[in-house]
Amino acid sequence: MTGHTRLYRRGSTYYHRTAVPKDIQDTYGKREETFSLKTKDKAEALLLVRVEAVRLDRLFAKHRRDQSRVTLNTPNPALDELIPDQIAIVKRGRAICRS
Repeated sequence: MTGHTRLYRRGSTYYHRTAVPKDIQDTYGKREETFSLKTKDKAEALLLVRVEAVRLDRLFAKHRRDQSRVTLNTPNPALDELIPDQIAIVKRGRAICRS
C-alpha cells in the first residue's frame, strides 16, 4: 500500500498535514493545516486523508474566490483631479451614450 504526501503518524495515530498555498497564506491566517484523522489503522487513514485532501483543496479554492470578490468589491479611492486622458475617456463615453 502506497503512502500519501499529506499523511503522517504521531505516535500510533495518523494525522493529515498540508501547507497552505503561498498565494493565500497572508489572508488565510495559517501556514499549514494539521489535524488528527482519529485512527490508528493505516488503511483507514489512507482513505480518510484523501477525503480530507479534497475537502481542504476546495476550502483553499473557496478562500481564493472569496478574496477575489473582496478585491473586486473594494471601491477605488476618489481622485482629486483627472488627467487629460481620463477626461477624454469620459467625453467619449458621453458622446457614445448620446448617439
